Amino acid sequence: MKPKPKSFRRKVAAYQKESASMLDAVRANTERELQQMQANLEKLQQDAQTTIQNKQNQLMGPVYDMVGKAIEEVAKENGFALILNQQIGGLDVILYGDEKVDVSDLVLKKMGVTPKPAEAAVPKN
Repeated sequence: MKPKPKSFRRKVAAYQKESASMLDAVRANTERELQQMQANLEKLQQDAQTTIQNKQNQLMGPVYDMVGKAIEEVAKENGFALILNQQIGGLDVILYGDEKVDVSDLVLKKMGVTPKPAEAAVPKN
C-alpha cells in the first residue's frame, strides 16, 4: 500500500484534535502509525527524486558527452593546454577572464550551433 499525503494529513489533523482524549496506548499506537506513514512518504519522495535524477542523467548524458567531445576537439585544434569552466554548481570559479580567450563560440560552432551575437556593452555612468 502506497502512503498518500492527503490521507497522512487527515490522520495528523485527527490525531491533533483527539490526542488529548485518547488513552495512552491508543495515542502511542497512533503516533507509531503516523511516524511510519511519514517515513514511508519520505522514502517515496526520495525514490521519486532518485528516479528523476537517474532519468535526467540518462537524457543529459549524451548531451554532456557531445559537449565534452566538442570542447576536447576545440582544445586540440587550437593548441590549448587547458579549458576552464566558468561555473561549477552555479558558482563562478574564474575571478577574471579576458573575453578574447573565451572558447564558447568555438565549441558551439563545433557542435553545429550558431552562437548569438555579443550584446553591445552599455556604458556605465
